[in-house]
Amino acid sequence: MCDFALGVQGSAGQSFGCFMVSGMKTRVVGEANDYVGKGMAGGDISILPPADSAFDPQDASLVGNTCLYGATGGRLFVNGKAGKSFAAGCASCTGRCMMYWDVHDQDVRL
Repeated sequence: MCDFALGVQGSAGQSFGCFMVSGMKTRVVGEANDYVGKGMAGGDISILPPADSAFDPQDASLVGNTCLYGATGGRLFVNGKAGKSFAAGCASCTGRCMMYWDVHDQDVRL
């Protein structure tokens, strides 16, 4: 069930989707800056490139550094690369599985 949904196009700023809780969904068609999903406790964040992009998503950074910092729940879907320190400070995430490939030569820190 979704109690709140937000869809935007363009560039989402610093800390997009921070402190989200269950029942919230956000979708960005474009890109987002650093700290996407900071302190997230639930909900879904989706970030994808525009359908008419001239670039291949696997070659482009769509989210910045330190995504999911301190997150304890929720889901993040990114169709592209992320910056450094992806999922840093998520030690309290138990029973969750986060997968990310090609995170700019940085390891995922859980």
